[in-house]
Amino acid sequence: MLRTDLTSAMSEFGDRQVAFQNEVRDELQNVAERVTNLETSKKSEGSDIGQNLLFGSFLRDPTTPAPRPARRETIVQRNAREATASSVVLNMTAKQPSYDHIKLPTLDVESVVEFIDAYVSYHEAYGIRLQPSTLMSREVKERLISLPPVLTAGQFHALDDEALFKRIRSEIKPSNKIDFMDKLSKNIEFKISSNYKPTPTRFTPFLDAARIFQRKFRQLYEVLAQDLAPDEIPEANNKEGGLVKLFNSKIPFEYGTRVLQVIGPSKKFADIYAFLKEFNLILDNHKTYHEKALQLRQCFGGTSWTTMRVSSSNPTNKLHAIQPLDMKFQIDSCEEFDQDDDDGSDDFEEQLKNFEDGKLLAMSRQDVQEPMVCLTKVLHGECKKKDCKYSHNEQAVLRASERFFDLIGKRLQGKSKVRTAPSHSVSVLQRPQDALDASDN
Repeated sequence: MLRTDLTSAMSEFGDRQVAFQNEVRDELQNVAERVTNLETSKKSEGSDIGQNLLFGSFLRDPTTPAPRPARRETIVQRNAREATASSVVLNMTAKQPSYDHIKLPTLDVESVVEFIDAYVSYHEAYGIRLQPSTLMSREVKERLISLPPVLTAGQFHALDDEALFKRIRSEIKPSNKIDFMDKLSKNIEFKISSNYKPTPTRFTPFLDAARIFQRKFRQLYEVLAQDLAPDEIPEANNKEGGLVKLFNSKIPFEYGTRVLQVIGPSKKFADIYAFLKEFNLILDNHKTYHEKALQLRQCFGGTSWTTMRVSSSNPTNKLHAIQPLDMKFQIDSCEEFDQDDDDGSDDFEEQLKNFEDGKLLAMSRQDVQEPMVCLTKVLHGECKKKDCKYSHNEQAVLRASERFFDLIGKRLQGKSKVRTAPSHSVSVLQRPQDALDASDN
């Protein structure tokens, strides 16, 4: 009986082994067919042959093959890519990075927005979660604890970030659309240098400022609108009280208004995000025009072009570039020297002080090759600058001084003289005529 059972078990085992071998052979044939198909067809860029072989059910032939890269990947690029793919980011610090800048001193809109942004940025940069309830002043903490429902100190510090930030936002939550626009308008500003002049070749400073302004506008908008219903948020239009009109009014040089004319003044936007998307498209196009303008400017060069560009951009260079053959003192060509007061007085000495340190007075008639004279030496009789590169020759300084003060005298001729008050004193109880008679005596 035992022998019969053993024989039956061995026979069954042999049948299963044969069946398994057949399954393996069939699977190998399928794999071979897939390899053949892959070799005869173009595989898509970035596909993994081993993955396709192991997971045949997910294998799909690409209907539109991806284009090949225009340039081969360099060894440095490949090594950097492989290193990045296999690397692990570790946050190991012997000392925790400082977070002294993360502070909520008051519950105003600007402070709240800066606090939330700094807190989130710190967490994303270092992967370290701070305790936000400890990063605020005592007055703010007591105010937030006392909000309904009133919390104990332990409950307050146990709040998660979202619950705490919701309490903070409730203190700056707009009460209506007018309040929303007021808070948005008072806390957003387009920051750019007051000396900036927009030109096609100097578009980069404006572009950077526009992107920063757009980010801050969106950030402030989201903080104010986060706890409001959709019908409580101002509409994204160009009408009075609209978000688009406010956004464009903050951008200098009428850039926002003119961009809206390009987009279409009557175009309707679902929300402020739809408008910002259109605005960014125009901004990117203008960046392209700026780059083309720079390429065009590079085609112009030469000494005459460089001299003309430098001289026209700086009035000081006009003074330095006086033509000795003409020998005309071109002070009138500089705006700093041509600003007379309404009363006829002209503090010429004061105006010239702006040009003293390292400036020249080139007005020698006798010798065209004579070096330009130091203006500080002309005005004050001495120059304490050790590395002054201008002429301190006494004869040249004397000639320049004579011509200089002669020109000042001619300039001041014809100026209306300001009538000054008499030098004598007048008593408040004395009539003016009596005072004059007393002064004559």
